[in-house]
Amino acid sequence: MVLFTTDDCMDLSHTICRNFWHGTEDGVPKSDWFDLHKTFNKGELYCPHKQPDKGYVTDKGVMLFFEDHLSALISFKSFCYHFSLGNTALAWERNEEDWVVITDALEWDWIFDNPKGMPVEEVSDD
Repeated sequence: MVLFTTDDCMDLSHTICRNFWHGTEDGVPKSDWFDLHKTFNKGELYCPHKQPDKGYVTDKGVMLFFEDHLSALISFKSFCYHFSLGNTALAWERNEEDWVVITDALEWDWIFDNPKGMPVEEVSDD
């Protein structure tokens, strides 16, 4: 099994910013800019297309933007694995045609206060 760290996820992304999912611009919700594909909410994985009432996106954390689906999917799965009680979502940005991971596993201020990155726990195969 290959494990990716949060630093790897940040390296795969081309842009990281504060989470703006719940914001508005000119009275239009910014969430309308995206198609939500998967959400991971406190240990449960949901597909909003099949379970629309379960498609939760956090209002905290950061958004990471990716040029390809594979990088975004790797990052989504990494955040779900490392932060199994957090909230992470995978979405498609319609305008820029980017994949986006929205997660509360990272806080915007933490990224700048910890330039050496996130500590990684060793996982045993026991």
